[in-house]
Amino acid sequence: MLEKTFDPKSVEPRLYAAWEASGGFAPTDDPNAEPFSIVIPPPNVTGSLHIGHALNNTLQDVLIRFERMRGKAALWLPGTDHAGIATQMVVERQLAEAGNQSRRDLGRDDFVAKIWEWKAKSGGTIVNQLKRLGASCDWSRERFTLDEGLSAAVRKVFVTLYKEKLIYRDKRLVNWDPHFQTAISDLEVEQREVDGHFWHFAYPLEDGSGEIVVATTRPETMLGDTAVAVHPSDERYKALIGRAVRLPIVNRPVPIIAHNAVFDLRQIADSKRVQSEIARYGERVEELELCIEREGELCCLLNPIEERHRLVDDDVIQIAFGKCGQLSH
Repeated sequence: MLEKTFDPKSVEPRLYAAWEASGGFAPTDDPNAEPFSIVIPPPNVTGSLHIGHALNNTLQDVLIRFERMRGKAALWLPGTDHAGIATQMVVERQLAEAGNQSRRDLGRDDFVAKIWEWKAKSGGTIVNQLKRLGASCDWSRERFTLDEGLSAAVRKVFVTLYKEKLIYRDKRLVNWDPHFQTAISDLEVEQREVDGHFWHFAYPLEDGSGEIVVATTRPETMLGDTAVAVHPSDERYKALIGRAVRLPIVNRPVPIIAHNAVFDLRQIADSKRVQSEIARYGERVEELELCIEREGELCCLLNPIEERHRLVDDDVIQIAFGKCGQLSH
């Protein structure tokens, strides 16, 4: 008996199963057919599809079905992305919620096994969503970005690009999570606006003849300063270019340099926080000092030959109350 209303939940899965069983999603084996292929932008295995995926995959499906009807050997290759950092964070949260060990306590092999368990669960959700959309992918060729063959191909491409000097490896600012001990992408950072203020450091000239004041919103990164940059056309500081100042607490000399990256004739401390700005002008900071450890703790080098030293509370108090160099806010 014909139902009064159309029920897609009962009709569409049956039709899709028939399509898939017929082999209609695989490209024709006609050697004379013109090839046409689309590699699906692999969705992250960490979650489920959203409305953006629905739109994107619908457009791909329209194209692949159109070319298939035109007689081309049309292949829509499906797959999922391992999303390494995001997956690690999801699995670690699950372990914490369940009261289990951390990944470090669990050990690498057991933690990787937990990640593969999550991949099997979450990856299956994504595939079933694509099928419910009616996506005419050739599921016999489904791939995962950590499949052995794909991993080898990725390594080969990256090594080739590196050898041909088309990509390079270097130090860059990252979003570091001291809890998970890993870098995370901009998309995974929760941005918050907070009220801040400028801190003003008086860096004493090395010869004791005066000082130069540097303004910053992040006083803790002062420990990583490798130079003080002034604008080359700023008459106030021209005479100081080439001289040196003493870095508070660390008490090591850092040079005063001239650089066009200093805007509005204001001097800035040349540390990791301005590395990206300096690089934009085609020059690189060659000596970078680490001033924040992997665990988020402050550290510094007391002098060029001593070991790295983690700051204790007294040192931080000295920074806050301006007892090492002069500080105001």
